[in-house]
Amino acid sequence: MKIGVIHSSFRLETRAAIKKAAEIALDGIQLYTTSGDLDPKNLTPSGRKDLKQFVADQGLEISALCGDFGGHGFTDPATLEWRIGRTKEVVDLAVDLGTNVVTTHIGVVPEKRDNPAWSMLVQGLPEIGTYAADRGIFLATETGPEPAVLLASLLDEVNNP
Repeated sequence: MKIGVIHSSFRLETRAAIKKAAEIALDGIQLYTTSGDLDPKNLTPSGRKDLKQFVADQGLEISALCGDFGGHGFTDPATLEWRIGRTKEVVDLAVDLGTNVVTTHIGVVPEKRDNPAWSMLVQGLPEIGTYAADRGIFLATETGPEPAVLLASLLDEVNNP
């Protein structure tokens, strides 16, 4: 079993956090990539290559990228298209950095299917799920307050790799 950590938990600058993970003999690091120096908009192709090499030089692997843009996940119609676009940027970054997992919070899954948030999830998740799958990336959600059976029901309805 491999053990890793999300780099932001160290509350250090990115490279210092990566070095700290190596110092305590972890196997991997999850990078929080929605703002700052790790925002996909701020990483040039050469910057991505350099970061990937830096992590490898520390003896670590990038276990996942966190693409959680906060707020309401994929349940807010006012931000859905923006959130899908930004998540696609994180997926592309994952490809460039050599990891195959992007984690995110999709939003609270409502108990009733007639809730508009349910429709937004069913509408938005297939687009980003297909985009990720086509690039060899797994889109993973962190669970929220909903029961597992409810989340499973949503994922069954989304029916997407």
